[in-house]
Amino acid sequence: MRSSVGISAVMLAAFFYLEAGVWAQSLVGTDTCTTYLDATSPAQQAVYAAYLQGFANATSPDSRYPPTDASVAAASKKIHDWCARNVKSSFGDAVYAVLGAAIRNNQAAVAAAAAPAQSMDPTSCRVGPTSYCAGCSISCPGGKQATCKAGTDNAFGGASCTFQSKCDCK
Repeated sequence: MRSSVGISAVMLAAFFYLEAGVWAQSLVGTDTCTTYLDATSPAQQAVYAAYLQGFANATSPDSRYPPTDASVAAASKKIHDWCARNVKSSFGDAVYAVLGAAIRNNQAAVAAAAAPAQSMDPTSCRVGPTSYCAGCSISCPGGKQATCKAGTDNAFGGASCTFQSKCDCK
């Protein structure tokens, strides 16, 4: 009984210690840049570093590749410089201004990379005739996309072509 009480006390103390650390870390985003710049003790700096690392990890485009220590250190230097210029702003604003800009730039680069590359090879297409519409075909030079759409026969039973086939380069 005595050892279980001792273990419970140790676990409770550890829980409160961890909770205090999480609470402290969650509040540093609201600290002013002046408070951040004035933090000199290793414990204070560790809380800011943990906040920065957490933000960097959470906003990493691929969780399999978290930010390197070097990239976080470089971001920390930029945040320090940003805070020195904007002392009335919050530390959270500084982190978002520096890392948020990187995220926005990265998202734009990912979107550009995801866009289909325009081929410089020539393209071509062809559609055959229907009962009453002629077919067409086209070859386009590099950088242009060939598009072909088949014609449509009269849907009301008339012996005619409602929409002719269309082939063009875009």
